[in-house]
Amino acid sequence: MYVTVLPTGIWPRPPANGVSLSGAVPGGCQHLFRYGRDALWSGLLLLGLEAHHEVLMPASNCEVVMLPFVKRGLSIRYYGLNGQFEFDLGEIESRIGPQTRAVYANHYLGRPTDLSGLRRLCTDRGLFLIEDCAHALGGADQDGPVGQKGDIAIFSYRKFLPFPDGGGLRINIPHSGEVPESGAASRLVTAGGVFKSLTLALAARGLLPLAAWKRWRADMDAYLTCADEIDAADWVAPRQISPYSKKRIAGTELEPIINLRRENYRFWQQNLTSLRGVMPLFTDLAEGQNPFCFPILSENRDQLVQAMAKRGIYLEPTIGPPYRNIPKLGNPDEPFPVLEDIAARMLSLPVHQSLVRGQLEFIFQALQETCREWKPS
Repeated sequence: MYVTVLPTGIWPRPPANGVSLSGAVPGGCQHLFRYGRDALWSGLLLLGLEAHHEVLMPASNCEVVMLPFVKRGLSIRYYGLNGQFEFDLGEIESRIGPQTRAVYANHYLGRPTDLSGLRRLCTDRGLFLIEDCAHALGGADQDGPVGQKGDIAIFSYRKFLPFPDGGGLRINIPHSGEVPESGAASRLVTAGGVFKSLTLALAARGLLPLAAWKRWRADMDAYLTCADEIDAADWVAPRQISPYSKKRIAGTELEPIINLRRENYRFWQQNLTSLRGVMPLFTDLAEGQNPFCFPILSENRDQLVQAMAKRGIYLEPTIGPPYRNIPKLGNPDEPFPVLEDIAARMLSLPVHQSLVRGQLEFIFQALQETCREWKPS
């Protein structure tokens, strides 16, 4: 069996009588792209952000989020987060400088972040708010679905749906209607993505020995090593979403997917209390949350990842430490101890809708056996 944090499976044709994603996020994403990073790149151009502008960003973002900012030549200044990935509004306000033009905010791991205060601050100070919903498709806070408070919002459908590509740009401000064009989707890349989805689906059911092959080939040390720089030189121009994924995204009903993911999340809530050496990052399942994963903390994170990989279960760290060695970073030496500690100890258990109960129990049994073997502290 081979298990990852992203959904596996393949839909050979668009489901009939499905509900459009625009129903889950009112107004929807008006523009679809290959990946979320492509949508972000086009959003930065739409907002008119130039090389002399500065963007305030949380101190932990994945490489693909940083790529468009680095490629665009924008200045970046980090702000901190607490252990629940919440920002301090006063800290963000204190970091606003004469060149600051936008604030970037995330809904980490599917938990909706309250952006109402930050929305008011950005409006008062004449700043753009960029809302990252890549981990929160279909999520909602007390004011409604995520993606409504940012001037633009970014979505990554492929993180929640078993498609080879799919990113979305939602625009919430008046604009000319012209979004920077992107290149046509590559049929070869699309075919490769569909083949990968099929391969993962078969491996998850034990019908392909992918786990054994990766155990022979994979370098887990490299998998766990966090880079400290962003190389945007070879990043290709943004691409449109493939027709294959576009049709299927438009025919996806989100509600049953959200319900399945929440049910799988509760499985981990109920069972992990019996394990020594691992603990949940969050104690609750937030109202309106479509969970991206079930995050746990372990003092022996790297050993746990390596031991689980030997059983065909690949648990990703998901949250990384701040990138320090990137151009035009305003505070490269500032410590962010809370985020850096979480980045060193966190990994993600899968909750996606492709999982069945037997697979969850298989992963849990592997965790039990691993914890007994290396006697975590």
